[in-house]
Amino acid sequence: MSALPELRRFRDETAPSEFAVARLRRRVRMAPRRRNPLLLVGSGAFAGALAACLVVLLLPGEDLEPQPLSTAATTELKATQHVQLEYAGRGELVGDADSPRIQWESGRLRASVTPNRGIDLRVSTPEAEVRVVGTVFTVERDLLGTRVQVERGKVAVTCDGGQELLLVGGDEGECLPRSAAGLLARARALQSEGGDDVRVLASLDAGLDRQATDAVRAELRWVRAEHLASMGLDEDARSAARAALRSEPLHRRADFAALARSR
Repeated sequence: MSALPELRRFRDETAPSEFAVARLRRRVRMAPRRRNPLLLVGSGAFAGALAACLVVLLLPGEDLEPQPLSTAATTELKATQHVQLEYAGRGELVGDADSPRIQWESGRLRASVTPNRGIDLRVSTPEAEVRVVGTVFTVERDLLGTRVQVERGKVAVTCDGGQELLLVGGDEGECLPRSAAGLLARARALQSEGGDDVRVLASLDAGLDRQATDAVRAELRWVRAEHLASMGLDEDARSAARAALRSEPLHRRADFAALARSR
């Protein structure tokens, strides 16, 4: 029997976390520096290699203590020397001064990055990853998904699922929820905001294309049929209800039956 699965499991269970690596790097930088006689008397090749290792250890940017970002009121934070944040919502800041990482869960986050400093800032949400070097941009996440607005500069956005967006100043991009339940929540949020019918129906149709439990799929069908009726498309609504009755017998049956019989 192949030992590869066991080796992979051992690797996954013993690999250091990002925080553990950050703590080790911090201890290396804070350790007392003493002269190494090998640098003075060793061979030129060995001394050069050792010096190169020391440079690699000493050059990384200062590690950031993992910091929760959680507030209902808009708050400003100087995350690093070259990254200024303004946010209202919930997330976490990790990484180091050169490569800060923000896990953003919900709310609005505005980031300003000093250009031409080599800062590799990345903001991740459940729907997207935003990568930027020197710009001002805003990330907003809610039931509708993740939206990115660029005020100045350029950002690259990769939506969950592989869609890639390149945004420049004045552009706005959007990454939709990936799950059927998330798309159902998006459709309901659009309805409550008075969103246009095309976006509501597109969200529901996208949700029906995803794998889902019977209950979520029935709810998607019901909200779609109900929305068609609210648009005055009564025949389309009844047709949708009849189709749902044929495929979703255990959920919303009474509602679908009543809509299918309506005149």
